[in-house]
Amino acid sequence: MADSVLLMVGTRKGAFLFQSDRGRNKWEASGPYFEGSEVFHVACHSGGAGPRVYTAVNQMVWGSEVSVADDLGASWRSLGSPKYAPGLGLTVDQVWHIEPGRPSEPDVVYAGVAPAGLFVSREGGPWQEVVGLNQHPTRDKWQPGLGAFAFTPLPWTLTILGGYLRRRCISDPRRWRNLEPGE
Repeated sequence: MADSVLLMVGTRKGAFLFQSDRGRNKWEASGPYFEGSEVFHVACHSGGAGPRVYTAVNQMVWGSEVSVADDLGASWRSLGSPKYAPGLGLTVDQVWHIEPGRPSEPDVVYAGVAPAGLFVSREGGPWQEVVGLNQHPTRDKWQPGLGAFAFTPLPWTLTILGGYLRRRCISDPRRWRNLEPGE
């Protein structure tokens, strides 16, 4: 994989993976994976033993889940669907964004969901809410929109798509602060 290029595509008709050498003159396609389901996002973590591909699969009847393949799509396993804590009155409708952890965290993946929320799974374990964000005091002022959270783990920058709360930045995943314009 070090001398190849991987293009990951999520569509309304499933996910597709395209591989090529560095010259990009000839591509090999695989898929569709999750045929008949909408795949909102596909991400790859290249740290660890080999490439790990994650998908945000959304199916109108069966709901949403994050799936993972350690063999470039030959076999997939479900990491399940993130769920809000009981009592919040929220239900995950869709998984919009997936972000693998840092290179040193090959078994960590984050999921941004709608309604706007952020979850983390470690070592394929159950999803956990990022409580400092999901239960933020300004949550009732966030506006609905198409999308959820999108972020990068370094330097812990987060953008809420379609929401009142535009951006937040953290140096520690438990403590959030507003970003100032131009920051």
